[in-house]
Amino acid sequence: MRSEYLIVVSIPGLGGREFARMKRLQQITSSGSMATLTPSFPSLRSCVQTNMMTGKLPESHGIVGDLWFSRETQRIEKATSDQVETYQLWDMLIHLPTGPTSAVWFAQSAADCDADWIASATPVSPPSETDKMPGKCWFYTRPRTLYQEISKVIGDFPVEHYAGKDANVQSSAWIVESLVLTARRYRPNFVYVTLPHLQFSGVRFGPNALFHTQAVEELDRLLARLVRELNEAYDAEPVYLFMGEYAINDVQKVVYPNRVLREQKLLQTTTRDGCVEINYRTSPAFAVTNHQVAHLYTQSQTPEAIDRAATLFRNIEGVSQVLVGEELASCQISHARCGDLVLVAETDAWFSHEYRTEEEQTAELALPESPQQKPGSDPLEYFVDAATGRTPTDASVVHGSFGAPVLDASTRTILATTCTDAFSKTDYLDTDIFDWILHFFETPFPQ
Repeated sequence: MRSEYLIVVSIPGLGGREFARMKRLQQITSSGSMATLTPSFPSLRSCVQTNMMTGKLPESHGIVGDLWFSRETQRIEKATSDQVETYQLWDMLIHLPTGPTSAVWFAQSAADCDADWIASATPVSPPSETDKMPGKCWFYTRPRTLYQEISKVIGDFPVEHYAGKDANVQSSAWIVESLVLTARRYRPNFVYVTLPHLQFSGVRFGPNALFHTQAVEELDRLLARLVRELNEAYDAEPVYLFMGEYAINDVQKVVYPNRVLREQKLLQTTTRDGCVEINYRTSPAFAVTNHQVAHLYTQSQTPEAIDRAATLFRNIEGVSQVLVGEELASCQISHARCGDLVLVAETDAWFSHEYRTEEEQTAELALPESPQQKPGSDPLEYFVDAATGRTPTDASVVHGSFGAPVLDASTRTILATTCTDAFSKTDYLDTDIFDWILHFFETPFPQ
């Protein structure tokens, strides 16, 4: 591997079945190398990306999910770069006197990391006028003026197409265009870019649906454009590494851990401004859901409380595992942010954060905005009604999910590179990517 430039393209939702439909990507990597990629548990976007960029697992880097409950703040927290408890690749590269420069584009926990150039549709607090953009988010870039420079050429970031119901190739196309503009000007040696919209089509329609297949074909065309235009932007052809972060599982069942806990008087609520909310300070137990993973926290953290909560879920349809104690340690997810126990969904099931009854849900839909903080990710937000702005209550509209452990070839993803003889084995773990990239730049970092 003898190129100055490496472009890593990370794609949530890109599994083997999607790659099989991507004729352009197959052509791009036909003279290179292929391998399968096995994401570690939990197979969630923040976790997998951090595994790749640190070479470590959640017990070491601290990112145990896309979100979790903080006992210190008594609030739900989302994964950010300043919560990663070890060095990431770009943090290491930038501090080398002669090291490669790096650009991080739309990584899940990118804001404020030590890359030379950053673009992230991440809320910034407090926002400044230079960060403000149309839509619902505050855009973060390094340098601060980079967003204005880019938007003057290609327009504002289409945030409405970045996540949720209207997520589509338009957001990924803007990501590609903005990266190409930056590469023409700065030529970063190492680029890490995430193109996220495939995940949303997989969750909304299911991995085998026609609409998802169309999203795969759109991504295939966009990747061909990315390679063509970056080849033109650089003074020498880069090496490309394409990675699927995790595959989307077809789901037919939903499990409500917080409703189970509430029925057993373990989750307590309060009513404020007409909305029912979890009372985290008084609830003996509650769950924070991440798609096919749920962190369950107990107030007392005693063996008796944990065992009582675990017993509730061991025979519930849709729950494949209840991980406690040594089982958490064996998965290398045991960390202060982790739940006292972790529920794992069956491959065809997912966990809803919902704790309210159907009647409470319906009543709260009449309110303009609910101030309660959702205890988990909510894929139903992918189906918000455009006319009313309301989130549906029918969980059966969700057809895809992710996060559960890899059980067979259908839930593995892919590694494909334009570099010949780049892989020394046929199957890689997500944590192996860290060493692979360091080897690419022939950088002798201590492990």
